[in-house]
Amino acid sequence: MIDSMEYLAFGIGLVFGASYLRFSGSTDWLLVILHYMFFRSKDSFYGLYDDADKESSYERMRISAPENMGSYAKYLKIHQEARPSAYKRFTRYYSSLTRFLLVRTLPILLIPAILFWSNWYFYIAGALVAVILLTLYVIIVKPNSAGARKQLLVLAILKNYLKDQKKTK
Repeated sequence: MIDSMEYLAFGIGLVFGASYLRFSGSTDWLLVILHYMFFRSKDSFYGLYDDADKESSYERMRISAPENMGSYAKYLKIHQEARPSAYKRFTRYYSSLTRFLLVRTLPILLIPAILFWSNWYFYIAGALVAVILLTLYVIIVKPNSAGARKQLLVLAILKNYLKDQKKTK
């Protein structure tokens, strides 16, 4: 009987973890946090930010905010104007994403462990396997989204800079 409860806890952790993470989109946010974890210092972030002045970044920005983007030269001007406030915005966005995962996603994922009071660690092991499998799925099966994740916060900084500029005009 004890063995079946351990399997049940592991299986439910796997199924609930996979379904919740898949439908909430938390796997993508986890990968964004893991990617930008290496760019939290000011120098490394500005290295990444300065790398986003390429034409591929302009194309992504033109697709997401077509009303504000004219030519590539205008994009470069906006990119340069937003640079002084970029790191402050980045730290705010990064901390809010981290807080979202720690305060909202993690508790919802771990609450069902209470049902398996004596086998809670098997539930958590199942949920952890679900996180690893979904992360591998997103990395291997959807490799096109890796480039979008790499530039996500930089483009968000530029879009919000444009919004703030509209408000002040």
